[in-house]
Amino acid sequence: MEIYLEHNPFLVTSNILVDNQELPPDHELSEKLGNRMQYWVDSFFKDIIETFQANTLKVTFKGVQADCDDLIESAKRTQAEHNDLTIELHHEAVKSPEQRLSEIKSLVKEAAANGVLDLNNNTAFKAEYQRTIDPSFDVNVIATMSSGKSTVINSLLGQELLPAKNEATTATIARIHDKDGVKNFRAKRNGESGALLDDWKTIEQADLELWNSDPQTSEITIEGDILGIKEQEHASLVVVDTPGPNNSRNKAHEKTTIDMIRKSSMSLVFYVLNGLQLATNDDKNLLNSVREEIEKSGKQARDRFIFLVNKIDAFDPEKGQGPQSAVHLARTYLAENGIHNPIVLPVSALLTLLNRKEKAEAQLTRKERGDLRNLTELFLEEPEMRLLQHMNVSPSVKRKAEALLEAASDEEQASIHAGIPVVELVVDEYLNKYAYPLKLNKVQEVVKRFIKPEISREQLTQDINQTSEQLKETNKAASQIKDKLKNTEHKDAFKAKLGDAQYDLLTQFAKRTRAPEKKFEKQKRLLSSELAQDDSTPAEAKQKIQQAVENAEYIRNDIVSELERVMKDTVTEQQEQCIQSYREFIEQLFDDLESTESDLTAAPIFNRLKVAASSISGTASFIDQATYQKDVVVATRTVSTSKWYNPFSWGDTTTINQYEKRDRVNLTKVWEEMEAVVSADFFDVVKSAKAQMRQSVEQTMEHFIEIMDNRLEVEIEKLLEELQKQTENEQTLKDAQKAAKEKLKWLTDFERQFDAILSL
Repeated sequence: MEIYLEHNPFLVTSNILVDNQELPPDHELSEKLGNRMQYWVDSFFKDIIETFQANTLKVTFKGVQADCDDLIESAKRTQAEHNDLTIELHHEAVKSPEQRLSEIKSLVKEAAANGVLDLNNNTAFKAEYQRTIDPSFDVNVIATMSSGKSTVINSLLGQELLPAKNEATTATIARIHDKDGVKNFRAKRNGESGALLDDWKTIEQADLELWNSDPQTSEITIEGDILGIKEQEHASLVVVDTPGPNNSRNKAHEKTTIDMIRKSSMSLVFYVLNGLQLATNDDKNLLNSVREEIEKSGKQARDRFIFLVNKIDAFDPEKGQGPQSAVHLARTYLAENGIHNPIVLPVSALLTLLNRKEKAEAQLTRKERGDLRNLTELFLEEPEMRLLQHMNVSPSVKRKAEALLEAASDEEQASIHAGIPVVELVVDEYLNKYAYPLKLNKVQEVVKRFIKPEISREQLTQDINQTSEQLKETNKAASQIKDKLKNTEHKDAFKAKLGDAQYDLLTQFAKRTRAPEKKFEKQKRLLSSELAQDDSTPAEAKQKIQQAVENAEYIRNDIVSELERVMKDTVTEQQEQCIQSYREFIEQLFDDLESTESDLTAAPIFNRLKVAASSISGTASFIDQATYQKDVVVATRTVSTSKWYNPFSWGDTTTINQYEKRDRVNLTKVWEEMEAVVSADFFDVVKSAKAQMRQSVEQTMEHFIEIMDNRLEVEIEKLLEELQKQTENEQTLKDAQKAAKEKLKWLTDFERQFDAILSL
C-alpha cells in the first residue's frame, strides 16, 4: 500500500492519499489529521493497518525534518509490535521554520518601507506583530534539593555564576537572558510587586549569594553570554532558575512553578533528577502536575519535559554501576509517578562546566583540576560512559551529536559524552519543532487580520464610479445603515444575543470548575489518609503536620493555577463569540437593505462597503483591548498580580507547637480541624473565581456593546467623508483610484508572497 502524507505545522493542515485516493472528510483518520501532528503521530501507523489491513506500507512524507523524525519513531514502535509489518519511509524535505521566519521578517520589513504596511499609523498591528515575533524563549529549570540544578545551569553558562552547594541554595526566581558577545554577566533584583532593590550592575557569584539570602529578594534578572547555547536569529533564550517546591521563602514562587509546568509549548522544562537519590518527597507533587499535563496534551507536552539524570560522574562502571542502570531506575521511578515514555537524558554537568571553565581560561582549584583530569579519562576510556547511547533523542539530534564528536578534540569529546552539549542540541530541535512553527502560525493570524480590511478599503476606493449619481447611491446606502443603527430593535436583538452567550459562558465556566473540585476532593482524601493516626509521638506529629501543610499549600496553588487557565480559556472563547456576533450583526443590517432596496444594492461598491463595515478599526483593535484586559484579570505570572484570591495561611508553627506539649498526639483530630479550614479556603477560592469570571465577562460584553453603539456609525461616516473628498473633482478621484490600484497590487502581491512562505 502506498501512502502520501504531508503536514504543514505552520497552518496546522494535513493531507493524506492512500493508493492515490483521498479519504472521506468524515473518516476517523481525516478528523485526527486536523490537529497538530504530535497529537496523532503515535497512533498513525496503528490506525492505518487497522483500517486497511495492510502489512506493507510505502510512505512518502512531505514536511519538516522534526516531524519526519517523529514519524520514523512511530514507525519503529509500530513495527516492534507487529513482526509482519514492513514500513518504507521516504522524506520530501521542505524549507526549515527558521528560513521561513527570516523570509517573513524581510517581507514585512520591505512592505513597511514601501508603505504597503503602514506600521506608524497602525500601532495596534505593530505592537501585536512585534509581540508575536519576540525572540524570547524560556528554558525553565526545576529540581528538588541537591540534584545539581545550579551546576546544570552553570554548565550552560560556561562559568560558575549561580551558587552550588549540597543544600538549598535557590530561594528566588532567577531569569538569565542570553546576550551574545557580552563578556561579563550583569544583573538587577526586584522585590515583591516588582519594586526595584538593585539596578543593573556587573555581578559575580558572591553578589548572587547575598541577594539570594535576602528575604526581600523576589526575582533576579541576569544578562550575559550563555556559552552553551548556539546563537539563534529568531530565539533569544532565557534560562529560568526556579526554587525547589519546598525551598522557597515565598509560596508565590511555588505557584509560578506550577504555572510554568502548565505553560504553552512556547517553553521547555528541564527537570533535574539526582541520579544517586531519585525518590524524594519533594518530587511527588511536581511530578503529578507534569503527569497531568502530559496526559492532557500528549506527545507535544511530553517533548516539553526533559528529565536530566545528573551526577552520572559519581557512578563507577568497573564496579557494575553505570549510566544504563541510572536511566532504567529513573524511568521506573517516573513510571511509578504516572509518567510513561519520558525523554530521559543522563548527564554529568560537572565535567562540562569544568571543561568550559578551562577553555575560557578561568582559574581552577587543585580539586577542580583533578576532577577534570579524572572525569575526562572516565568519559573517554569507559565505553558505557558515552552517554549519547543511553539517550532517547531523535535521529537528527544523534546525527548532529556524532558530527560534533568527529570534529572535537579529546577534551571536547569527553564533554560531549557527558551529555550537556547533546541537551543543547535538544533545545535547538525543540525550537524548530514547536516554537518556530507556533510563532509562524501566530504571525499568520496577526497579518491576515490586518491585511483583509486594508485590501477591502483599497478595493472600495478603486470601485468608485466617477458619476455623482453613484456617490448619491453610496450615501443613500450609508444613510439607511445609520438609520437602522438608530433603530433599537436591531441593537436590542444584538445585545440579547450577547446576553445569551454571556449566560452560556458562565454556565460553561461553572461546569469547567467541576474538574478542579473533583481533583480537590481526591487530594483531600489523600491528605486525610496521611494523617489517619490516633496515636503519634510529638516529633512524628510535627513532621506529618508540616508535610500535610506543605501538600495542602501545593494543592491550593495547583487548584488556583487550574482555575486561572479555565478563566483564560473562557475569556478567549468570549472574544471569539463577540467577534462572530458582530459580523452577524453587520450581515443582518445589509441583508435588510438587500431585501428592500434592490436599486441600492445593485451599486458596484455595495459589497465593498459591507466588507469595510465588518472590518472597522474598532473591531480590529478589540482583540488587543480585550486581551490586555484578560491578562490583568487572569494574571498568570505571579500571585502578587492576582487579586481575586487571598494567600493560603493555615498551618503556622503555633498550630504545631501546641501538640508538642503532650506525650501523644491524635492526628485524626488535627485533620478534623485542618479539613474544615482547607475546605472553606477552597470553596472561597472557587467562589471568588466565579465572581471574577462574571465581572470579566460583563466588562468585555459592555466594552463590545460600546464599540457597537458609538464607533460603527463614526467609522461609516469617516468612510463616506473619504469617498466624498475623492469625488469632489475628477482629478482627485483619478489620483485616489490610481493610488488605490497601486497599493492594492502591492497588498495582493504581499498576501500572495506571504501565503507562499507558509505553504509547503
